Amino acid sequence: MKIKQEKIFLPAQAAFKAIRYSVPFFNMPYHFHSEYELVYINAGSGTRYIGDTVQKFAAGDMVFMGPDLAHLWINPQKYHEQDSSLKVEATVIQFSRELLESLVDLPEFTRVKHFLEASQQGFIIKGETREHTLSLIEVLLKAQGVQRIVLLLQVLEVLSLSNHIQQLNFSASATPQTHQDQRVDRVHQFVQSCYDQALSCRDAARLINMEQAAFCRFFKGQTQKTFTQYLNETRIDKACQLLLRGGQSVTQVAYSAGFGNLANFYRQFKRIMGTTPRRFLRD
Repeated sequence: MKIKQEKIFLPAQAAFKAIRYSVPFFNMPYHFHSEYELVYINAGSGTRYIGDTVQKFAAGDMVFMGPDLAHLWINPQKYHEQDSSLKVEATVIQFSRELLESLVDLPEFTRVKHFLEASQQGFIIKGETREHTLSLIEVLLKAQGVQRIVLLLQVLEVLSLSNHIQQLNFSASATPQTHQDQRVDRVHQFVQSCYDQALSCRDAARLINMEQAAFCRFFKGQTQKTFTQYLNETRIDKACQLLLRGGQSVTQVAYSAGFGNLANFYRQFKRIMGTTPRRFLRD
């Protein structure tokens, strides 16, 4: 897909954009822009592309994206039919780097600064953090004056302190990292480059010079998922990209994505995506 650059126009007399809109279907092309963006799906479903990830979305989905990260939301064909009564509704917040330029280097903003830097890879926001963030956004949409800025900062603080956000992409970045971050990133890079090969927890443990049992505890503590869960999610993500690209059968996609067992591929696809590969394409 071709990527287009979008120019964000702010509302008159506003430092950033915060809107909720309802349309029959999403019609923006695959695009990027220089602003940070938070998107909450109030209604609707389909497939979203953020960077290198391809995932299903539905009402309740919330993501945060840093500047220049390409993204796209696509609704299935049933939304495009002439007699369709379906609608999509989304809440969107967009703000520029410059808005917080004089604040992010203050000591009080250290966590927020690190969060914004890491958002270059995109985040999906879940659980209590999503609900807390949404409650602040509901107030923000109706707020005026300085209160809008205060609420935006509160949203960013909630996100920066949360353990209920999940990174979407794992490409290399220049963001400063702790030793633990570096070890996790090495594992991420290893899986992203070798997902189609036979990988085990022991292989990942050896990569960062840890005993297998200690590595399993370490990885779960850092990512809130087991290595096997992460590996399966990566492979299913790659499988979705291959399915949408076309040219391969479902069986070929399964093996190309690193699944040596077709039954396991179907089982993991249904668990992670909530549907079958063929319905994923049809919807």
